[in-house]
Amino acid sequence: MRSWADEEIPLLKRLHNGLVFFAACATGVVVVFMAISIDYEVVMRYLFVRPTSWVTDFCTYFILYICFLGTAWVLASEGHIKLEILLSVLSPKVQRVMNIITSLVGALVCATLFWYSLDLTIQAFQTNSLFVRQVLVPRWLVYMVIPFGCLLLSVEFGSRAWRYAKQPKVLGKERR
Repeated sequence: MRSWADEEIPLLKRLHNGLVFFAACATGVVVVFMAISIDYEVVMRYLFVRPTSWVTDFCTYFILYICFLGTAWVLASEGHIKLEILLSVLSPKVQRVMNIITSLVGALVCATLFWYSLDLTIQAFQTNSLFVRQVLVPRWLVYMVIPFGCLLLSVEFGSRAWRYAKQPKVLGKERR
């Protein structure tokens, strides 16, 4: 007999993978927009002697978006930094255990950061707090990417730990 989890988990997995892909694409759009904005600023400043008032502020916010939108995709594609020198000298069994532990720690840290950043974002929204610079920007618009990115990253770390835990145990060079 099939349980609800047999149908719901693949759906949640597809939803998560879709959100990670969307966030990665959004990161690319932000990077392109940031590059165009900086080019525009340089042209306006040095050719027309009419610098903009918004490019520096928005590019500062965009760096936060790039960081938090792109990290789950980097982790999912195993593009993050690893201590390969250390891992290469460990046995496959120890590598597997290390990967499970580091993934669980990553999930816990990201879940904690998600919780606190969500609270900060909600407070900024409720108080209508603003960044007062050349352009007034609601803080929650800048902060909201942090809980979103941390949630995706926490789920990705948890999924990664689960995948490593489900791997068949390695005995010598053969898998059973």
